[in-house]
Amino acid sequence: MTAGYKILHKKQRLRAAIFGAGTISRKELQKKTGLNYRSVIAYAEELKHQGLIAENTQENPRGGRSSIHYRSCSDCIYCIAVQLYRNNVTLTAADINSNIFHAAELVIPPEAGITDMLRQILGALDTLKKSFPDCTLAGIELCRFPYGRSGDYYEGIRELHMTLRQQYRFPVGLHTSYDLILFQMARNFDLKERLVLLAPGDDIYLSMVENREINGDMEQYLHRFRHYQLSMKSQEKCYCGKQRCVKNLLTQAAQLSRYNHYAGIDRPYASLSEGLHYLCTQALKNERAAVRILEECGELTAEAMYFLKKDLQADHVLLYFKDAVVNRKMHEAYERISGEKLPEFSAFGVTRSDVQSASVRIALSRIIP
Repeated sequence: MTAGYKILHKKQRLRAAIFGAGTISRKELQKKTGLNYRSVIAYAEELKHQGLIAENTQENPRGGRSSIHYRSCSDCIYCIAVQLYRNNVTLTAADINSNIFHAAELVIPPEAGITDMLRQILGALDTLKKSFPDCTLAGIELCRFPYGRSGDYYEGIRELHMTLRQQYRFPVGLHTSYDLILFQMARNFDLKERLVLLAPGDDIYLSMVENREINGDMEQYLHRFRHYQLSMKSQEKCYCGKQRCVKNLLTQAAQLSRYNHYAGIDRPYASLSEGLHYLCTQALKNERAAVRILEECGELTAEAMYFLKKDLQADHVLLYFKDAVVNRKMHEAYERISGEKLPEFSAFGVTRSDVQSASVRIALSRIIP
């Protein structure tokens, strides 16, 4: 853990102690948090400056020295979640109890550049803040949807993250939708172990949460994992020159390509999501090629999940893909390969609203863990 993160955790402890108590003396705060006198004063000053707490002096009824007390202002605190899905930006504001009281959507024109996108989002954030002058903004969470992303806008959110971190003194987070989904799963099921999420889509994505903390350093590992060799050969070679790569077998494009090959057709698809819907619909009709593809997907996914569990020493590996054929085959194959049964919640699907809720909750969790 870096020095910056250690300080952040200390501040979160202090906030949680004050918000949990409502009103607490400086001396009690030292005992409860384990922080020294100087740290308590320094961090409390920051919270006062942000409008999150108030300070008052209470006289000693016995005539001794008066004491400093801190009072929570959490009843007027809120957080904002900003989500980028393709060229749609959603801003959601929620109070300390996770009640959403404001939501707005921006549609960024396709011809707009990153600078214009950032200007529009910053303007919308400023308007939102001015709409609630009696409330205190205490955190912002930025969320990017990797699936179907627009490259420029997707990377532009990093610039927005840096801008907001310089502008505000409170925490500003940046994660993918898969990170937030897994974070929410850990909270919902009270899982404190190491969780890994495998999300095959237009590409292969991974997320990891341990002790309810999102691991933000998965990029290098993910790059290697995309080229992990499974037991089956793909139609085409990967750019790395191999044919058994996870990337070439489990992405939606790979599944649709194999389906066309098995079915002996050359069907074009307007989009990957439209193609996947068609594939699942054909499987429900018991079309042989479609069922074969989804069963293969289940088998290969089980291989990939078992590898991840061992390689990352994970307690649970989850799959972001919900299809009856894939899930059934995945459970069967995983038990055969590993000798262990996967939990029932191992495969699931969520909506954008679920991610919206998770975005708000992670922003609030930094105030009250």
